[in-house]
Amino acid sequence: MHSYLHFPLIHTLIISIILAMEASLNCFNAFPFELLLTIVSFLPFKEAVRTSVLSKQWLNICKFTPNLEFNELFFVEASQHVETRESQRRAFLEFVKFWIENHKGRELNKFSLRLPMPEKVTEVIHGCIAFATQRKVKELELDFADLNRNENNVYFDDYEAKFDFPAQFYKHNYSLQSLKLYSCSFLEAEMINFHALKDISLGWMEVRFTAIKALLSNCERLESLCFKKCWSSNSFNLGEEEHAGLRKLVLDKCRFEFAHFKVNAPNLKVFKFCGLMNFLTIEINTPLMEEAELDFSLEYGFEGHGQLLYNLVEGVSTARVLTVCSFVLQVYICVCIYIYFFQNSLVIVVIRIEIWNYGMIYLD
Repeated sequence: MHSYLHFPLIHTLIISIILAMEASLNCFNAFPFELLLTIVSFLPFKEAVRTSVLSKQWLNICKFTPNLEFNELFFVEASQHVETRESQRRAFLEFVKFWIENHKGRELNKFSLRLPMPEKVTEVIHGCIAFATQRKVKELELDFADLNRNENNVYFDDYEAKFDFPAQFYKHNYSLQSLKLYSCSFLEAEMINFHALKDISLGWMEVRFTAIKALLSNCERLESLCFKKCWSSNSFNLGEEEHAGLRKLVLDKCRFEFAHFKVNAPNLKVFKFCGLMNFLTIEINTPLMEEAELDFSLEYGFEGHGQLLYNLVEGVSTARVLTVCSFVLQVYICVCIYIYFFQNSLVIVVIRIEIWNYGMIYLD
């Protein structure tokens, strides 16, 4: 039933009810403790912390929250002087230590840590990962990328991982279902105990294709692969073997060797690509595609891309929802007509109009 709930709306509703009844806390005090824990479990960490000011009982309840999210950007202001930023960083680290030491829950749904310059606080990070794995965390996110990272630039230097995932924690992740590592390297050969892992997101670091193949091989339940600002000199080729378990593939401004782009995933339902048209050949076998997004808006020229774009669109032509950028429409304006007649089923092309500051209108 939970899959039909609109969680942001629920978060707002719950907080509104709690704050509106702050003057009548006896009403909440009458609720069973287990019910209050359930209420808190639906809230993001930031909202759960807000409830701690209501009473001592709520202060105790929020310590059971199964969602812990620590982001240094909420404490450190980049515009401040160095001394001030260092003081703010120390306050953030003390905040993290306090919650880890005082948390009373036995299990975690989510643990997220956003912490630039991790090399200076390795002991704290190891403590966080140990804490999360001991509580059988289901969703783990470790983000150590630089504060000044550019989210949109496709022309970037070779990002090096700022932190290595600790070797001692590879053996204790039987419950992990989602893993997000940004600027945090890992040993693909050690990923053999992640039997429940369904979702992997990697970003801001080198990811060799041998590592991608190892993840697909070792994590037998893996359904989703997402890459953001990753790079490698290896060819990105998922066409040699059939990857029947893969349901979602996202490539966001990555710099892989895409000369021969092949994907053999017969059960793939979602495919999103944002980047440059650096292809020589394209082969995509995804007959069950439901949603596809093609964004080449970062390209600066149109010459020579028509046939490749035709092949790419053909590969995702089974998608019931297709989102394209202005580049696709300008290179091959007939692409929408082609998609319509290629399949008997209804295909929706989503077009977003975006006006740039120099006056040109792009259909995106």
